[in-house]
Amino acid sequence: MVHGAPDFGIYAPKSTVVALEDLAEAVARLGGIATFDRRGDVIYCDDYESPIERFSKWSSIALGVRLDTQFAHSGAQSVLLSTGGVIDQSAIVYHPIPVYPQSKHGIKITASLYKMYQNASYYYLYADHFDGATRCYWGWKIHPKEEKLYYLDADSIFQEFQAGFKWKGDKEYWFHNIKLVADLVTGKYVRFLINNSEWDMSAYSFKRVASTLAPRSLMQMGIYDEVGFAFTCWQDDFVYTINEP
Repeated sequence: MVHGAPDFGIYAPKSTVVALEDLAEAVARLGGIATFDRRGDVIYCDDYESPIERFSKWSSIALGVRLDTQFAHSGAQSVLLSTGGVIDQSAIVYHPIPVYPQSKHGIKITASLYKMYQNASYYYLYADHFDGATRCYWGWKIHPKEEKLYYLDADSIFQEFQAGFKWKGDKEYWFHNIKLVADLVTGKYVRFLINNSEWDMSAYSFKRVASTLAPRSLMQMGIYDEVGFAFTCWQDDFVYTINEP
């Protein structure tokens, strides 16, 4: 926010107490969901407020993935993921989105992991991007009980990059902002953020190979149950960006 800016807006004269030049700040005040990290151009987002499911899903149990009004980071509802106590099973949300030019892409999601740090389970995200010539496959995994963070490497295997990241003390209604940025041109990660913690990921590579498959882009995120405990996870505010710095 700039104090003392000239008394005109982008297109027309205006008169206010204090000028507001940061349009991202204006979006935040109007209730936009891309307020955690304002870098990059938002090209797709879902706040899960629609009365219909604007995503695909899969679960090993009935109603394992559904819109839910019990907890939400913003608005009145979020997506509830549940494995129902079925060991080695997942609850997954898919977001197919249009293909955009390769640049530094970012994915941000907000999640409540309260039920996960007490039992062996993890929360993960895959991004699969085909542009007709190249396939980029990247993502992350969070294991709250083990207190470990992982990235998806060039062989599509999760590799640990941070241990001792604690989640204990959470409450069910506490949501965490999680964002990963990857450079689809170089095949290198850029940065990973959880709330106010940020990691430089530029030393790590992800899978980037030649591919002639039709252009498509698919985001997959979900939870995986390792022990058969009936735990849940609430997920909200999915944001996809391009042209990240």
